[in-house]
Amino acid sequence: MNKNTLVCFVFLLFLNFFYAQEYIEIPVAGISKEIEKKILPYDVIPSDFGLNNISISLRNEGKKGWPYYSSKIYKVNYNPETKHYDTEGLVVKIKKESKYYTLNKPVIIQVRAGTIYGNVIWTQVRRTPSNLTDPIVLDQYSSVEGKPETKPSYKIIMTGKEINPNVLGSLQNGEEILINGGLSIKLKNRSQQKYMSEIVLNGSQKGRLFAKAPLGSLIAPSEPIEAMISFRTNFGNFIWAKYYVENNRSRRRMDAQYHYSGEEGKVDAPLSKIVKEFTPTATTEKTTVPSEETDTPPNLDKESLKTEEETPLNQNLYTLKQHKGTLELAKVPNDSIKGSFKSTLLKDATVTVANQTVQLKGGTAINFNATKKHIITAVANGDQTIATDYGNLTLKDGEQIRFSPYRVTGFHLKENTPISTKYGEVIVKANHLEKYDITLTDSGKLIDFTTAKDKDFSIGSHTIPVASNSFIKFIDDQILQINLAQNLDYDIANLNLTIAPGNVNKTSIKFKPKTSIVSTLYITQCSDIMTSDGPLKVNGNSTIYFENNGSNYTVNRFEIGETKDINTYKKNGKVKLKTAKKGRDIILVNGKVRRIGW
Repeated sequence: MNKNTLVCFVFLLFLNFFYAQEYIEIPVAGISKEIEKKILPYDVIPSDFGLNNISISLRNEGKKGWPYYSSKIYKVNYNPETKHYDTEGLVVKIKKESKYYTLNKPVIIQVRAGTIYGNVIWTQVRRTPSNLTDPIVLDQYSSVEGKPETKPSYKIIMTGKEINPNVLGSLQNGEEILINGGLSIKLKNRSQQKYMSEIVLNGSQKGRLFAKAPLGSLIAPSEPIEAMISFRTNFGNFIWAKYYVENNRSRRRMDAQYHYSGEEGKVDAPLSKIVKEFTPTATTEKTTVPSEETDTPPNLDKESLKTEEETPLNQNLYTLKQHKGTLELAKVPNDSIKGSFKSTLLKDATVTVANQTVQLKGGTAINFNATKKHIITAVANGDQTIATDYGNLTLKDGEQIRFSPYRVTGFHLKENTPISTKYGEVIVKANHLEKYDITLTDSGKLIDFTTAKDKDFSIGSHTIPVASNSFIKFIDDQILQINLAQNLDYDIANLNLTIAPGNVNKTSIKFKPKTSIVSTLYITQCSDIMTSDGPLKVNGNSTIYFENNGSNYTVNRFEIGETKDINTYKKNGKVKLKTAKKGRDIILVNGKVRRIGW
């Protein structure tokens, strides 16, 4: 053995040792027998290295998401006679040390294997340091990993980057790919004469694609499949490509050659030179079958592939994502629309937000987030009751409702309604004005309402009589502000004062957030404030600021009610006589005037 060979041999030994030290191996003991029986015919884990992508995801127990993900190419042998997978010697590997998790605490492990028709065979297990390397068995089969309720089905997953710039550069002046319904995917078995199914989706001006194309009932999953992908332009021309999908392939990258012509499938078809009107036949991932077709899938009769009745798609339907429900809209946003989008709800609809089910009135305005696909505002269809942390509340028919992605956050009450708060029962007024009667945070906590009945509120050491028609604002279920509906005589910090009704610019009573400590009062009149140099008058219709040392209140800022020469005491001990004009702010520290503000 020469010197160079010896060096290489030692280096390889080192790499093997280092790799073994860095990773932990977890054996995959195969697929449970119950799941093997449920797998759709021909929907197997592909046995070639190019497609067999088994991944492992990991997180510590109690954490959200999957901060660690790793996929390797493994060999899995499938025996079509026994319909059994041989996973002998198959292991997944995780690093012993990672910034994304620690193996000293319990972890949740998810292992998944993709099938040729776009489904997943997977499992989630909880492991501790003591059983981390126990064999893993894949015991779930569904359309989406982590969601066993998603039913597996035959589909081809197609993904692709942007169309070649040279092809896009061939478009004529003013010509562009249509967004709304501009993408068509047609499928058939190669032995069939005509395309048997089609889905029409929103396109992309640069030709990007991600689509799950269902096979439908007239295409056999056991036979090779041909796909026609075409992007329609506003001139009525097409950018298109054909794909030949063998039955051991389900994920197709858009890497074949695109053609630009006046008819899909015909390279030399003459191009249109003018804009043409176009109405898409479908806008969602549904299969539509041409009525003139009578072909049946090769080797399979119609009865064996019978599925739910396939119906034409309504291009006005819009499916919510963060809320549950489907809306029929006068105008549906395309993929290029971001943020808020306004339309008209054509028909009555029912949507579910968390545990709240809400009826919406057709023929009314609706505003929603087109990016996250949730409603922002809509109109109530009939008086209806929803559950909140403060009791079951009845919404008024025909009034606007406000939504967050997570719950109803603003609404109008049918009538004056009692709610349960930490201050006892409060009667909330049904104003029937433009402003909502009650608003809530995204987490369902109170923000504000108007009182319908007089009530004494016990807030820490304070008992505050609050008249009806007063406006109260909350933070974390504690009162933050009160705008009184009428004057209130009150004593605080050795002062006799009258708290004034609040308005949009002035708040009657403010508390320090999440405390019961008064921070400001808006007053109509107040007794003189004592300072180290004597009493000072307080300006009417002004705000007084307070401090609290745990047992007593003191004033630290107010508007002076007269023009007067007063001493100011600086931090360095210097005293300077200054003139304070009426209406100027006086800042006090320990009863001494520190400075005169504006």
